[in-house]
Amino acid sequence: MVDLTQTRVVIRARETNELYDLAFAVIRRDGWSLLRWWLLAAIPYLVVTQCIVFLFFRPVWGQEPGAEHVIMAFLISCAVSLPFSIMMSLITAHLGLSVFVNKPTFQDVWRVWRSRIGSLLFGMIFPFSRGSIALTEVVLLECLSPITRQGRATIRRRLQALNSYGLSLNQLGGILALQTFVITGLLMGGFLSLLQAFEIRVIWGWAVFSFQLGLCVAAGFNRVVRFFLYLNSRIKYEGWDVELATRAAALRLSRRLTSDLSQKAALPSPSQRR
Repeated sequence: MVDLTQTRVVIRARETNELYDLAFAVIRRDGWSLLRWWLLAAIPYLVVTQCIVFLFFRPVWGQEPGAEHVIMAFLISCAVSLPFSIMMSLITAHLGLSVFVNKPTFQDVWRVWRSRIGSLLFGMIFPFSRGSIALTEVVLLECLSPITRQGRATIRRRLQALNSYGLSLNQLGGILALQTFVITGLLMGGFLSLLQAFEIRVIWGWAVFSFQLGLCVAAGFNRVVRFFLYLNSRIKYEGWDVELATRAAALRLSRRLTSDLSQKAALPSPSQRR
């Protein structure tokens, strides 16, 4: 067992419904920490997209929403999807550290994310493997390189292996798209219904904002689900549970030894006590 966000979680292969239960459990237990990283990604995304709307689509901002306006909102969201995905990967970095550290600090997560952002950006622009959804997890959690180093697997080979396990867009893209559609639709409906309840006219601008807010919430939840899908695939097909347990134990032992040495160094020497 390892400590995962103050919850004892057995590292073992799980069914899909169990992964969703675990995702909701982690969100409940570690919600405030995950919310911090979500806000760092969502706020810039919402600000930039709204600025694009006001600069280029101001004449239609106050119109009644129509089908063509929905397409326009989708294209605006796609225009800034790359930096949004980069920032949303902070959630993945936090979850990865949570496997080994009970409460990873802001500095810990930021250091891991910042050190791997180059490889992550390169992999998103020039995909290492076709159809993979685990690029963020491989880059941030395994710290692999695009080129072979000291006999270690490259990012491309790791993604190809994960694709062979079924962790690709071909197998899971429909599930992720469906839950994105459901979450976004529910939030849009709730937000627009709230406006009508307060007798505020529903216009295209409000519809765009609610659509983008729904996408942000769905993207954050997808990150948590994807993390556990990745973890489960590695455990199921590679026996990664043994490695995870060993690495977690080694990290806890290292931290304990460091703490003991610090306490001993702080004690006065015999000559000082005399």
